[in-house]
Amino acid sequence: MSTHSQMHIPLKAYRVLYDKLIKKFTKDELTDEERKRYANCAPYNVWSAVDNEGKSKFKKVFGHDRYENYLYGKLSSDEEKRPYVSFKVETLIKALEYLGLRIPSDLKGADISLPKMKAEALFQLFLEKYYPNFLEEKSYKNTSATKSMADVVSSKTEIVAIKRLINEFYGSISQGEYKDAWDLLAPSYQKRKWREDFERFEIGYTNTVSIYNIHVFDVTNKVDDLSCKVYYKDEIMTHTSYDLTRLNKITISQIDDFVKQIKHLQDVAVTKEWKEFERIELYKFFEPAVSEYIWYKCGIEPEQIKELLDRDENITVSRLCRVSCTSIDGNWLIKGIEPLRNYAIR
Repeated sequence: MSTHSQMHIPLKAYRVLYDKLIKKFTKDELTDEERKRYANCAPYNVWSAVDNEGKSKFKKVFGHDRYENYLYGKLSSDEEKRPYVSFKVETLIKALEYLGLRIPSDLKGADISLPKMKAEALFQLFLEKYYPNFLEEKSYKNTSATKSMADVVSSKTEIVAIKRLINEFYGSISQGEYKDAWDLLAPSYQKRKWREDFERFEIGYTNTVSIYNIHVFDVTNKVDDLSCKVYYKDEIMTHTSYDLTRLNKITISQIDDFVKQIKHLQDVAVTKEWKEFERIELYKFFEPAVSEYIWYKCGIEPEQIKELLDRDENITVSRLCRVSCTSIDGNWLIKGIEPLRNYAIR
């Protein structure tokens, strides 16, 4: 992703961000003499402060001396005509991190490290810490015709409810309380994803050992529903074989061995009459949760997969999903789970 990609943020919230940046810069970077000198000047003048060597203090902090005009220029927008400002993702991240905002350590191993996703998560943390009332003003809407970023949730109560729902859902699965988790799914999702078959849903999580480090963030509003991103650690028992554990060590010179190993698996699948097996993408065999994907793709139950992959191995997979939620009769339920660039397929 380009470091120059854009993110749209509300002008009202940006003004709070700018004020926080000015105050922190003045407090942390300026000397007592400089603070007195700039006391009667326009606030933006502090950006011009230099150190003893004549070098820009702004550049030392933000890495670029032109950002000072960039930051100030955003304030000139007319809120009624243009309530949102387009912000460079790279610059927004630097500004938010300068305020001390950080992504939780457990999230750093996931794709939250991608610039746009990181900026969204940091900005959400900023709103919660420095401008909580903004979430109640119902004014965070994306007006860009070229962007699809959802509206940020306007109610802190809804945010709390969604986080509770997600934690209860994955917590129930982790504890083996599959019926409790099933009851937290919207009927439409039960039908679309699981064919209204609870046993199919339960089988899908048979290999789950534990789910932990659950983080819910970027809760957004999409028309009548809410969505959020969820990151968690998923310890699962996966099935593999001696051949598969060696795939990632195969070199170009051993390509014939690779073909033989895959052909052997295919022959076993043919014997078992697993017709969909031959449609599995080859790269999936290099992933740790391959047995989970075979179940998903072919509908082969875990017990049958053991006949093909006879070695059990516990692994921990980092999962990042987009979860959609809907309110039915006053109760929030999950209406969709979409994996985001990881091994998750549930």
